[in-house]
Amino acid sequence: ARLEGHWAMIAASFVLVMAMTAALAVWGLPWAAQKVALRLPQEWVVQLGKGTLVGLDSAMRSTTTLPVARQQTLQAGFARLQAEAGVKSVLVFRDWPGPNAMALPDGTIIMTDELDALATDDREVMAVLAHELGHVHERHALQPVIASSGVAALVFVLTGDVSGLSSIVVAAPTIMTHLHHSRALEADADRYGFALMSKTGLDPVWFARIIRKLEAAYAGKAAKGEKAEVSDWLRTHPASEERARQAEQYRAWH
Repeated sequence: ARLEGHWAMIAASFVLVMAMTAALAVWGLPWAAQKVALRLPQEWVVQLGKGTLVGLDSAMRSTTTLPVARQQTLQAGFARLQAEAGVKSVLVFRDWPGPNAMALPDGTIIMTDELDALATDDREVMAVLAHELGHVHERHALQPVIASSGVAALVFVLTGDVSGLSSIVVAAPTIMTHLHHSRALEADADRYGFALMSKTGLDPVWFARIIRKLEAAYAGKAAKGEKAEVSDWLRTHPASEERARQAEQYRAWH
């Protein structure tokens, strides 16, 4: 009773609760999301990926303009990267607006036709795909989805009970279309991609080249006052000069 009537204690308790809530949102949920993503049963991961691709194809169409021979060439290069990475992944092509690539929870990597048109060398495309394999390897696509379903994620980490994860499966397609990867996850995928490229005989400098082209493509549209052809949720990999420099310096550091 004395504590309830003590305004200083009430204020201190309020501040403590707010601080703990903020800490949970900033550190707790991302930590839980990472743990859940790596421990989630494969059948759940497959469900998440299929639902997301179906939702995206419904909104954006499931067509591609790339000739079959060109698709086969890119698939062959991707197969070499995938074999070295040792992860389960499938490459699909879509004629969606904007040059882009994105990894879905089940390991499906979507590459747009415009990305192939933007690249002037196949090694630039492989650099992007190596980066996406980094997202697949670390299950990065799952983490923002799981973090958005924080309670279910925390229960799974603490008890191992998967019953609450059904809500994540239902919500995943919607959440995936509105979330970008964080800077930390992008940096992780960059490092993984650089290492993978080096193992397969590709210089990470090709990543620097394509990421500068991506930046120039979007900057050019902005300078002309044109509306971006790609919606916010599709542009999941914002380019930066810092990331390009890191790619160029990778060989010197290693």
